[in-house]
Amino acid sequence: MNNIYVFGSKGQDGQLLTHLLKEKYKNSRLILFNSQYVEVFLNSNVIKKIYLNNQNEYLLSVSSLIEKYKPKLIFYLAAVHISSQEKEINIDFNRSAFVNYFLPFHILNQCIIYKLKPKFLFASSSLIFSDSDVTPQYETLERKPSCTYSKQKVLTENYLKTLLNFDMPIFVVILYNHESHLRSEKFFTKKVISSCYAVVSDQLNRPAKPIRLFNPDSLIDMGYANEYVKGMINLINNATPGDYIFATKKPIKVRDFVDVVMNYYSLSEDIFAYIETKPRFKVPLIGENLKVYKTIGWRPNLYREKLAVQLCNDYKNKFKI
Repeated sequence: MNNIYVFGSKGQDGQLLTHLLKEKYKNSRLILFNSQYVEVFLNSNVIKKIYLNNQNEYLLSVSSLIEKYKPKLIFYLAAVHISSQEKEINIDFNRSAFVNYFLPFHILNQCIIYKLKPKFLFASSSLIFSDSDVTPQYETLERKPSCTYSKQKVLTENYLKTLLNFDMPIFVVILYNHESHLRSEKFFTKKVISSCYAVVSDQLNRPAKPIRLFNPDSLIDMGYANEYVKGMINLINNATPGDYIFATKKPIKVRDFVDVVMNYYSLSEDIFAYIETKPRFKVPLIGENLKVYKTIGWRPNLYREKLAVQLCNDYKNKFKI
């Protein structure tokens, strides 16, 4: 029986991935970790649930479960990061270091101890190139992170490269913005859509003052999270280990995304305020997706205006996975 581990199972990607895995691997055992508990699923039924009260209990649970349910596939999607509108001072550095670096180290160390070689997929971020002066970015480009989150991602990537000495099959997916209805309200796309929806619905939580957004001319390379997660499953099953960029290479301006959403809701009133005019990065974060296309034929179908409309439809219809 295949044992499949998912870390970060309650995040956007984790929820989408779990849904797909339950459909694709009906006879497999799924071990789902989130910040509060771990669930063991068999035939879509929970057979064990372990509550995690602190980091030490988390690590002990990882060790005991890996020994008992030897993993064949591990998806590491857990991350602690902040949105573009938040400040570094808000980071819980102990928690971010634990999740972004120490936990994947512990997981793979346990695999080495028990002489296991599961396929391990690690979700990295386009922000590892946030201080780069090259665009579009590609897999072998020098990492130039500028924030705590991206620096921790690079630190973990460097550690993963050392596991080549153990013949460990490691997949690093460098994910550019990928959106869905499961995003939290603090993220740009969800903030824009939910604010417009609140206005047309005349809800009590409609914005009392303009919503703050960043530079209207900023370019964002973003796609549909559902497509990205499907690509990850395809990759880990059919590709050779290595680094792979998941991106559209077709960015949209912030103001253009906002315009599409406002047109969708037939809004003309100004409910957004652009508070910055300077570029967010030295060069736009745009991903070169040629490698993953040549490897597994993955290329996104939803981007720019089509993506904005899809996200609006999902939110309006309360789309469920």
